[in-house]
Amino acid sequence: MTPEFYREYLKEQSRKRQLLYCMNPSKFQACQFLINFHESRGDKIIVFSDNVFTLEVCAPIVITPMATP
Repeated sequence: MTPEFYREYLKEQSRKRQLLYCMNPSKFQACQFLINFHESRGDKIIVFSDNVFTLEVCAPIVITPMATP
C-alpha cells in the first residue's frame, strides 16, 4: 500500500476501510501484471475477490470479461 493510501485507510471506519484495502493500488497493479503476464502466455485466468465491486471496477480497466454470479 502506498503511504498516502495507507494514511487514508487508517482514518476510515469499517465499511470504507474494507473497500480501501480491496481497491489498494499496489494490489491492483500486481493483479494487472499477473493477468497480462498469463494472457501473453496463452493461459486461462480466473481472478477471485471477496468484493464483487472490486471486480466490477477492475475488469473494464484491464479489458477482461467478467463472469457474474
